[in-house]
Amino acid sequence: MMTHGNRLQVVINCLAVAACGATMAFPAVALPALENSGHTITPTQVSLVGFGCYAMILFGSYSGGLLSESSGRRKSLLAAVTPSIVGWIVTGTCDTMTALISGFLL
Repeated sequence: MMTHGNRLQVVINCLAVAACGATMAFPAVALPALENSGHTITPTQVSLVGFGCYAMILFGSYSGGLLSESSGRRKSLLAAVTPSIVGWIVTGTCDTMTALISGFLL
């Protein structure tokens, strides 16, 4: 039976998984919205935004596994959360394409 503390942990874990899914889907929604709002976006920038998201997911899955083996699951998860939160903050508050691409790379 789940206690209140366990339920909170389950909800937080589910939100973390949802955040990963949102990261993968965000370029598909954001790029057309940016183009429709009057921003000039080059094809290279579109490619970098799409590439940055998926390249870092690939990098993170391998480095996270290695980090988990060497320092444990808890420490590796805590180490992975920090760049993710910083990346979402940068992405949410950016006003240039460079900042948007940087946010996706984090």
